Amino acid sequence: MVTNDKIDVILAWVDGSDEKWRMEKEKYRTVQDINSSDARYRDWNNLQYWFRSIEKNMPWINRIHFVTWGHYPDWLNINNPKLNVVNHRDYIPEEYLPTFSSHTIELNFHRINGLEEKFIYFNDDTFINKKVTSDFFFKNGLPCDTAALNVHCYALSRPIQLISIRDVGVINEHFDFKKCIKDNARKWFYLGYRSKLLRTFAVMNSPRFPGFYINHVPQSYLKSTFFEVWKAEEQLLDETCRHKFREITDVNQWVMKEWQIAEGKFSPRKATSSSVFHLGENDSRVVAQKAVKCISRHKIPLLCINDAD
Repeated sequence: MVTNDKIDVILAWVDGSDEKWRMEKEKYRTVQDINSSDARYRDWNNLQYWFRSIEKNMPWINRIHFVTWGHYPDWLNINNPKLNVVNHRDYIPEEYLPTFSSHTIELNFHRINGLEEKFIYFNDDTFINKKVTSDFFFKNGLPCDTAALNVHCYALSRPIQLISIRDVGVINEHFDFKKCIKDNARKWFYLGYRSKLLRTFAVMNSPRFPGFYINHVPQSYLKSTFFEVWKAEEQLLDETCRHKFREITDVNQWVMKEWQIAEGKFSPRKATSSSVFHLGENDSRVVAQKAVKCISRHKIPLLCINDAD
């Protein structure tokens, strides 16, 4: 493994109000995107708070790679030495462009010029809400994560759930479930996971990985993992990246996270380090109030404030 102290950040962003982007997107819409609502693309005009939170809470970051279709806010200082504005054309192979699929954008991160071996991936709805040191994301050269099992319960009305099943299918093709648990028992049964441990205990008799607990928050990655998974499953990843929009036969970037856990290339982190708030649901006012309380107290480092219809 490459060992250095430099840690980069990747932020993927889209401005759904950009008319040129919308026109190009409609030109290629020949199939129904499985998650195509405007909520997936709209901008809340809150990106300045994301940058400010990184500057305040993670000043040790080496560089921010700001991945975009080509647009960026007028207020952004693109000449800042710690900022690298990355157009899709700069790193995604030409045969996959243009793309309107987050899967294609994410699965090719390892191709970004100058990206360090250790990086943290943020969506534009994920935030850092408390000062943290670098070992919150990487410890002993390994990405910090919560290793817990889960059962993916698919519903016809939520076809996007099939992607998580596809991800774990890749893991089961390459790893032996029982051996992975045995070889890294201390990491799998870390007491800091608290209630998440119950998920693992409940499905320990499964013949294969039934699924992984996923929390939609900033994720620590090794760039070498992306190269490794591409080498092992090039055909599947290539097929995914050729889709202009997300499809149910895709895999996504979580397959990289799950691969790292299955390999044992991670350091355990407390499950209480993050919170996710889904706005736009029936109780959205209550959810918003909880989010405000969590933000103002600055006790939980990782937050997701997720948009919905």
